[in-house]
Amino acid sequence: MDTKEKKGFYYLIGGMVAFLTVTKVYELLKNYRKAPRSIQSTSSDNKRYIPNELKPKKELSIIKKPNIHKIVFTGGPCAGKTTALALVADRLRERGYRVLCVPECATIVFSSGVSIDITKMTMQENLKLHSSLIQYIINQEDRFMEFASISDAPTVVLCDRGALDVKAYMAPDAWQALLDEMGWNTVEIRDKRYDGIIHLVTAADGASEYYNQANAARYESQIEVAISTDKRLREAWIGHPQYFLIDNYSCKTFDEKMERTYQAVLRLIGLEKPPRVFNKFLLKKTEQNDDGTPKLPSDLEVEVFTIEDIFLESTDKTYATRIRKRGQKGSYFYQLYSKTQKAGSVDREDIVEVKKQINAREYLALYARRDTSKKPVKKIRQCFFLQGQFCFIDTFLSVPNPFSVFSVNREFDVNQLILPKNIQIEKEITQNKKQYSSFELASEN
Repeated sequence: MDTKEKKGFYYLIGGMVAFLTVTKVYELLKNYRKAPRSIQSTSSDNKRYIPNELKPKKELSIIKKPNIHKIVFTGGPCAGKTTALALVADRLRERGYRVLCVPECATIVFSSGVSIDITKMTMQENLKLHSSLIQYIINQEDRFMEFASISDAPTVVLCDRGALDVKAYMAPDAWQALLDEMGWNTVEIRDKRYDGIIHLVTAADGASEYYNQANAARYESQIEVAISTDKRLREAWIGHPQYFLIDNYSCKTFDEKMERTYQAVLRLIGLEKPPRVFNKFLLKKTEQNDDGTPKLPSDLEVEVFTIEDIFLESTDKTYATRIRKRGQKGSYFYQLYSKTQKAGSVDREDIVEVKKQINAREYLALYARRDTSKKPVKKIRQCFFLQGQFCFIDTFLSVPNPFSVFSVNREFDVNQLILPKNIQIEKEITQNKKQYSSFELASEN
């Protein structure tokens, strides 16, 4: 090829490169004009592209469907969770339910090679670890909820531990920092994500002869540490509206513990009429807080909620339904209480009350159907533990003479409790609590 031919060849190649370059630039400009305004930089709206890692955190997802129940099994080490999960899953499947079991994330992580001594971590390291862990838990639960929603069949999602378990392994300041960093609040994570909490108490507390350390994720090496961990988990979950504590004192055998766990799950999904869970006692009026509630010791861990019950129009008082608005620190949680009867039964003793989570929009729609002849019933609930027993005090405010009612697990003798000085029992009202019920109070003129 002579010099003239070489020049012609180079000119041809150069022209082709220039053409392709111009074409590519044109395509980029065309796509830029079609791009959403949120990722363009313009002087008129001053918007700019923000990388994903710098964008504000998304709102915590709450995946809910009426035919799906999501229940957490929690508790200290060696509590019987694995056995209980398998037993409940098998029995529910026998009753025609689809059952999905969400595995424990901590076990997956620590059994996969992650080796961390939490007791030697700095606050920043602890925050980083548990921030990753709680996002892992939430992401895994959400995937299982999506799997559950594929079918219209009634489904129960059983979670081996839940998001609030993370709180038990963090200092209060670190936990609050995690919530602030993620833009979440406790009501969202604890109340709105789960339909019920089953807390099985560690064998170290009341059945120490059965305590062992077979689980690779279990680092508690002493009975005292296991009991302390269980206590922190109780305090983390306390306040959930459907919290069941299954201990080793009221349950005389392990089989009884498993049976009570199964019955609690049936109650949560509305398959069985709930037994009387709490004994109730009218309290004497003693020293009060500004809001009218009994003043409790400052060293007692107490979760406080405002509750408002609204009754809906009904043609049969026995089957009256209500909606509940439950708040804590400016965040609210909504429930629908409805009563159904077992299929084929005409006996009103077989009426089952079902509690269902609803969102704010559903609450407002139901509120429009309220029974205007019934007054809203407002109360403040104080939840706490005394000697390992879950207790709460309801102070009714929307009545002419406000009063407080103390509730404790029916399996426990109230006389064995060491009550704070401001919890002074006037009389037991367990058998005649109807006159103190929300329905009766709402009906008073």
